[in-house]
Amino acid sequence: GHQPVPLIHNHMQALRLSFPRRAHFHMVPNRIRALRTRFFCSQPTSPQGLGSENSTATRPRTGKRQRIKNLSLVVLGLFTMAFGLLYKRKKDDSEDNTFSDETVGRLGSYPTRYMSHLWGVFTHIHFPWPVQNVITNLYALAFGCNLEESEKSISQYPSLADFFRRNLKSGVRPIDQSAQLVSPVDGKLVQYGILDPESPVIEQVKGVTFSLQDFMGKDSPVFDILKRQQALNGKSEKNLYYCVIYLAPGDYHWYHSPAEWKITERIHFPGHLFPVASFAVKFIKGLFAMNERVVLNGEWKHGFFSYSPVGAYNVGSMTLNFEEDFATNLQTQTAHSPPQKKVYSGIDVGKGDSLGSFNLGSTIVMVFESPPIVFKNERGSKVKLGEPLTYELTQDIKELELSSALKQERLN
Repeated sequence: GHQPVPLIHNHMQALRLSFPRRAHFHMVPNRIRALRTRFFCSQPTSPQGLGSENSTATRPRTGKRQRIKNLSLVVLGLFTMAFGLLYKRKKDDSEDNTFSDETVGRLGSYPTRYMSHLWGVFTHIHFPWPVQNVITNLYALAFGCNLEESEKSISQYPSLADFFRRNLKSGVRPIDQSAQLVSPVDGKLVQYGILDPESPVIEQVKGVTFSLQDFMGKDSPVFDILKRQQALNGKSEKNLYYCVIYLAPGDYHWYHSPAEWKITERIHFPGHLFPVASFAVKFIKGLFAMNERVVLNGEWKHGFFSYSPVGAYNVGSMTLNFEEDFATNLQTQTAHSPPQKKVYSGIDVGKGDSLGSFNLGSTIVMVFESPPIVFKNERGSKVKLGEPLTYELTQDIKELELSSALKQERLN
């Protein structure tokens, strides 16, 4: 079984390495002088450079305005981490009702895109090694990051952004080749189901939905499939399924392919950057269709397949491995800028292949055509990259489900 990771021990050990030991007190004045001149430099600093006589000679002092800007970013970053720590312990006792359109409109006027941009700037700052080590360890402790699975030691990441996009050790996420679909990320399986051709909406959480048309665009090929299904009056051999997976800030932030498929187009929807944590998803109806997102459409062995990374507050940056110059949360765009479409000649990706990354945790939404399937996990359960997500509904599975149902009925 899974062994618990001694997080506190790992973090405290890493923090101890950040500070001079008793045998090196004579180096403290040099360290203090070095940090004083280097604290607001944006260049990376290695632990080997601390205390060396040439460590500050080539580093120019930045201007007063730049130091104030960097200080404000430090405060912003620490405040965000503190908010994350408080949210982790928050118990939601609010009434189960969504915000009014007026309230959502007021929320939309907040500069979430710009604040997320500032957070991105902060996470890319290379602080002196001891300071960076403390910041990264505090973040990892606040959000329960599993450091045992990281490819490198936590002290080897020169910025928070590098730690967010950390790679995992080889072999810790094996890809199940027998499953029809595997989980494309580490996260929580929030919702899944079958799309109704007459009312195509996706559930964010139970009872709160967003429009498929608003999310994917009115010209999406998915609507041709829904029209055909509607004409067949429920007699189609295939269904259109959806699946929503949430990545927490402490999760592994790269997203992968859940199956073998071909990507034929990318549609970038600039939008708001509302939080996508449970407290926001419960109260903002249509949230995922309002947030910035990247819709990747294509085909797989059963027909249509769509895969969409969705941005969130402090998650303005989403990358695509196969399009290096692609960027999100551009300051030249607003939440209401028109979508941008790019057509590919056909990009083949395999099951488990890396597609891109979030700058922090967020959400993946998949919409796909398939014969009847079974989702392996219950809603709300944790999933890991490469684990089975769905199986085709074969005769053996039907008989097993019938047997389980009869057994449960006898017990009742």
